[in-house]
Amino acid sequence: MKHKLIATGILAGSILSYSSNILADTHKFPDVPTWADKSVNYLVDKQVLNGYPDGTFGSNDSLDRASATKIMTKVLGIQIDPNAKPSFTDSQNHWATPYIAAAEKAGIVKGEGNGIFNPSGKVTRAAMATMLVNAYKL
Repeated sequence: MKHKLIATGILAGSILSYSSNILADTHKFPDVPTWADKSVNYLVDKQVLNGYPDGTFGSNDSLDRASATKIMTKVLGIQIDPNAKPSFTDSQNHWATPYIAAAEKAGIVKGEGNGIFNPSGKVTRAAMATMLVNAYKL
C-alpha cells in the first residue's frame, strides 16, 4: 500500500510538472532554442530585450558594446536620462547614447581608452566580465 501511494504521488507530480511546463512555455520567437526560451521570454516580458520586426530574436547574432550596455542598464534598473551624453567622443550621437552615459556614470563601462567607447564593436568576454564585476560591485 505504501509503495502504491509513493508511486501515485510521483506520477501525479510528474503529470502536474509536465502540464505546467506546457502552459508556461510560450515560444515567442521561432529562432530561439528551447533551452533558452524561458530566459529570453522573461527578459522580453521585462522589456530588457526585444526581437526584430520580422518576428525573430536573432539568437545567433553577436552582441555589440552598445546593446550590451543597454541590456545592463535595463537589468539593473538604472535611470536613463534621454538627454545625457557620455564622455566618449564616438558615442555622442549614437542610438545608445543615453544608455552609455548612464552606464558610464554608474561605473559599469570605462571605454577602450583615448576617449573611445566603440559602441559598434563586439563585446569581448573580458569586457563582459568587467561590466558584470563593475555592475554588481564584485
